[in-house]
Amino acid sequence: MYLRRSDALFTVARTVTSLCLKAYHCVELEGLEHIPTRGAALMLPKHQHYEDILLEGLALQQRGRKASWVMASYLPKPLVLLGGIPFIRLKDIKGRLRSLEKEERRRILEDTKRHNQESLDYVAWLYGRGEIVVVHPEGTTTGARGRMLPVRPDFIRHAYDVQERLGIEIPVIPVGLQYYGPRRPRSRVAVRVGRPLALSRDVGCLVEREIARLSGL
Repeated sequence: MYLRRSDALFTVARTVTSLCLKAYHCVELEGLEHIPTRGAALMLPKHQHYEDILLEGLALQQRGRKASWVMASYLPKPLVLLGGIPFIRLKDIKGRLRSLEKEERRRILEDTKRHNQESLDYVAWLYGRGEIVVVHPEGTTTGARGRMLPVRPDFIRHAYDVQERLGIEIPVIPVGLQYYGPRRPRSRVAVRVGRPLALSRDVGCLVEREIARLSGL
């Protein structure tokens, strides 16, 4: 297996977007000391807008870390070079499946399962080489509606299984984001990194509470 992310391209893109973010927002970064400077970790941030990813990259930059992000497969494929790990979500193909014959639906579902398993194997490989993997655990953006959706347990359980299998520690890092007028130039936005949590298969409820608290919800 090989690293799909281009570190050179990642560094250039993060530098440019960081300058743009700082020009548009008054960015406040809190709790950066909770991001480990080495070793694997599962970072779980609140997801309100697509620019969240740029803010997460800015926080990681301050600790000298790169990362890979789980993303929906319909997003542009070049994002893989910037650390994207595409997964096919059932809700994204449900409409297409309805119009197909049974045999064709079965084939697409098998291809989806195979694709997602390959992506999970890649995530496990990243943990094994000491990388940070970022997952937005609500599974979608919520906008500025001030609510917390339930944390999906899939990637937490997967990380726990990898931790047990490889005999390594994969701490869970909750991250809150709070926008004070996201569409207003020079408005404040806070990125708050919480204390790392010990990974277990049922840590999801604690993670959900921490993300909400850090996001001011």
